[in-house]
Amino acid sequence: MTTLISPQENVYIFPKVNLYTDGSYRPTTGIGSHAGILQSDDHVLLVSDSSADTTINRQELLAVIASLNTLVRPCDVTIYSDSNYVVKGINSWMHQWKQQNWITTKGTPVANRDLWEALFHHGSTHKLMAIWVKAHTGQAHHPYFENNIVDNIAQSMSIKPK
Repeated sequence: MTTLISPQENVYIFPKVNLYTDGSYRPTTGIGSHAGILQSDDHVLLVSDSSADTTINRQELLAVIASLNTLVRPCDVTIYSDSNYVVKGINSWMHQWKQQNWITTKGTPVANRDLWEALFHHGSTHKLMAIWVKAHTGQAHHPYFENNIVDNIAQSMSIKPK
């Protein structure tokens, strides 16, 4: 369904989605996991998974990518993450990396390029903006309490293999 402000303006209005994400990695188990909560109007969806042979940064990125994979039409997505790597990457770095053929300003290949390319692809479909939130507050009245929920899910999933 396409919603227009007016037929004359032909301006598409993207459905608004809030996405709360977190990743986890436990070196003692070698298991990483991620979780995301998507909220749009009165709809809520939880996405989570775990894997071995990973890193915390890969899990942080996978939380976003796996959640975006569930969207069936272009959306205006605000991503809330406690990972500066994800927030800065989405808001500025990945656009520079793409222009520089996935090479950093230091001249080294971008780490997790496969995931950044997948995220960049989502950015061509959706309007993405990332906001950093303080991690692990544990407060029910925290304005982004959903991040505490996805943190708890990701942490619990990284304790033991599937």
